[in-house]
Amino acid sequence: MGLRSRGRNTEHKRNSVLASRLSSLASRLSPLASRLSSLASRLSSLVSRLSPLVSRLSSLVSRLLPYMMHQTHDIQILPAPLIRLIEELSRLPGIGPKTASRLTFFLLRAPDDLPRALAEALIALKEQVQFCSRCYFITQSDLCAICANPARDQRVICVVEEPLDVVAIERTGAYRGLYHVLHGRIAPLEGMNREDIYFDELLDRVRAEPVDEVIIATNPNLEGEATAFHLQRALTPLGVRVTRLARGLPTGGDLEWADPGTLSSALEGRREM
Repeated sequence: MGLRSRGRNTEHKRNSVLASRLSSLASRLSPLASRLSSLASRLSSLVSRLSPLVSRLSSLVSRLLPYMMHQTHDIQILPAPLIRLIEELSRLPGIGPKTASRLTFFLLRAPDDLPRALAEALIALKEQVQFCSRCYFITQSDLCAICANPARDQRVICVVEEPLDVVAIERTGAYRGLYHVLHGRIAPLEGMNREDIYFDELLDRVRAEPVDEVIIATNPNLEGEATAFHLQRALTPLGVRVTRLARGLPTGGDLEWADPGTLSSALEGRREM
């Protein structure tokens, strides 16, 4: 009886130790199980978010595949000079493959003098037209017609993003100062930074010339406002007056159709009558 009792006690102790070990292992595995459960829920959420994207990509591929096959077929049946012109025209902004194809076939059917005149105009554009060394507007000589005009107010500079902005302001006939063309705006998402436009050239110009006022005429959008902010911050320490073009209600417009942003700008830019 004593041996049986001892055997039972020994087996009971072993079972107790095994149970405690299993309990300790279970307590250790419990956080891991909760983490795995959380990871699984996150993966499930990620999959549910990616599912619409995958379906959109699949739809896009299914739409593009016939077009790509059609393009490949066109390349096989069309002459190489025709394909090259279509590809070159497609690189222009606002012109897609279809528009480029229409332009190419129009030039193909046009009289010989039209494509030749177009080619000569493009060559002359690159060989004879350059940027003004002072304001970076378009010119055929070192200085543009505006900078070379002594009748212009040399103490006022209007800063614009593109050369076409100069044309738009000149069309009004209300401004008689000089210009500075940035050739872009600060847009980091598009890879356009301060170093990519004629930003520092404006600062050097203000330091070297007797400038009293700089009018910032960048576009009233997010990138234009960011560019205007950086310009104002860089120009103010130079002791020059920095102003911004006023924004408000268009002539002939009704208040009820104006958006809140336009109305706010009109109220902020109000003046004495």
